[in-house]
Amino acid sequence: MAGAIKISDGEGWSAASWVFDHVLRQSVPFIPAENERLLSEVKKGVIEDGLDYIDLSEVSHTDKRVFLRALEDGFRLTESQGDKSFADPEFYPGFIERFKELIDAVSSNVAQAEDGQRGADNGEI
Repeated sequence: MAGAIKISDGEGWSAASWVFDHVLRQSVPFIPAENERLLSEVKKGVIEDGLDYIDLSEVSHTDKRVFLRALEDGFRLTESQGDKSFADPEFYPGFIERFKELIDAVSSNVAQAEDGQRGADNGEI
């Protein structure tokens, strides 16, 4: 089984279901309750015909930034708990690597959108 997050058209992240589930378990609590649309997208995408799938391609740039912050907070929480929080600590380094990959992918998408927005504000194409 696997889990996937579509960040935008042509951009995504996928991992084993246990990695996907643990990333969300660590991060979703950091999404503020007032971000109903984002929370709805995340919650409705979990377990869809045996594949965990979240589509963030239609959420606002602001919501993607909130998601990024939640991932970063979840990552810090995971690091603070260390490998002893895993039933098999041997899997911790790989999990951390996959978690970082997701953060980097979402961060890159957010930065690209902000760069494009700045270019549009400056009259650039």
